[in-house]
Amino acid sequence: MDLHASSEPAPLATTIHADDRGDRVGRLRSMGLTETQLAKAVQASLGGFTSTTAYHPKSAPGTYGYHEGTAGLRRAVMPDGVWAFDENDNQPRTYSMDYGISIVVQSGDENTGLINEYEPRARNPKGKATEKKVLSNHDHPVLFSLAPEPVLDHTGAQVLTNWVLLITVEQNVMRSELSLPKKFISGKPCGWVERIILSEIEIGGGDAALGEPDVDSGPETDIDVAWKQ
Repeated sequence: MDLHASSEPAPLATTIHADDRGDRVGRLRSMGLTETQLAKAVQASLGGFTSTTAYHPKSAPGTYGYHEGTAGLRRAVMPDGVWAFDENDNQPRTYSMDYGISIVVQSGDENTGLINEYEPRARNPKGKATEKKVLSNHDHPVLFSLAPEPVLDHTGAQVLTNWVLLITVEQNVMRSELSLPKKFISGKPCGWVERIILSEIEIGGGDAALGEPDVDSGPETDIDVAWKQ
């Protein structure tokens, strides 16, 4: 078992959309997204992961996977005309003011994309920017709405719900999910309100983490990536 994996029980109240339950297509549509768009992001991440060789630094597969996954998501949604992206607080995000959501790509642990007794977590601890965004979800009045209306804070600025696209490579399979956290424990998003489980992608090779740099917590962070040739 991956030492980074979560052993916390999955929240009983989590809404799950997957192949065998819920309405994945309808839920994504209400967010201005399609399965195809997210699949393109995950496939781009896989392309980055598999583009490296034994001559690259050992962190390269995960780092390239994270970068390409983020770029792939942006390429997939930007033609719709209702999405934008930035790096507020040094954290790359893709967001839509029209739909009131923000998405960041992160490496997930071994529970990512699975429906079992444990909840998934980000594989690597995150910084203050991630914590701030996740905790802002906690009291968001539209967390359980399938068609959220814009919500404004006390300054009149629009408040976005902050989703995480978790991606992991485990045992020759790439799994992913777009999920909405409301808690932040031990430096990791958790306490999922909603999970949209995406289809698995079978691949060759071994296990790895997407080694995204924890850029919102400091200028330098060691990247912990398991690589098997």
